[in-house]
Amino acid sequence: MPVYTFRHKETGETFDRLMNWTTRNEFLEQHPVYEQVLGSTALGDSVRLGIRKTDDGFKEVLSRIGQSNYKSNLRNKLSRR
Repeated sequence: MPVYTFRHKETGETFDRLMNWTTRNEFLEQHPVYEQVLGSTALGDSVRLGIRKTDDGFKEVLSRIGQSNYKSNLRNKLSRR
């Protein structure tokens, strides 16, 4: 189940709740003073979004996989020379 972030429209207080889509809709109908906001939990993978770089140790592991598997695309992308 996803985590949704809600904000109180008057006070600005935010909180996160784990719930399914149906429960989310019911919550918003029953509590009109809250609105859903895009929270930090909804960002996704920080490496793919470019927020942080891939760890050097992980790059080394991928390089070894590429060297061991001659048909792998990793061989061309990350192999050490």
